[in-house]
Amino acid sequence: MRNSPFFAEAEILGAYPIPPESWEAFEQSTEIAARHAAERLAAEVQALAKQTDAVVRSGSPADEIIRTASELGADLIVMGSRGLGSTRSVLLGSVSDRVLHLARCPVLVVPPHEPAQPGKQK
Repeated sequence: MRNSPFFAEAEILGAYPIPPESWEAFEQSTEIAARHAAERLAAEVQALAKQTDAVVRSGSPADEIIRTASELGADLIVMGSRGLGSTRSVLLGSVSDRVLHLARCPVLVVPPHEPAQPGKQK
């Protein structure tokens, strides 16, 4: 266990959808990309958590996030939002929206970072 000022443990999950006509090469490259992304995020979170693990699962991202949180007995789910807007979100569905409504623990959705623009105030 690392020396951390925090007592939290962090589980990093990368979930990816598999199309019905799943091609083995596509599936392998998608899993590799998801694993690399999860490992990069886990490396960034290491300083903030007592324990950090990177997990990759296939399936519906929202369902896999909810299932993993349930299996781990998570106290909180922290996830990002792509900021698609209401129209695109209705058409494409929203992972964060589904997780917010179905998770059995609190969910914190972090909006996308918008770089500051000179001369523009919020």
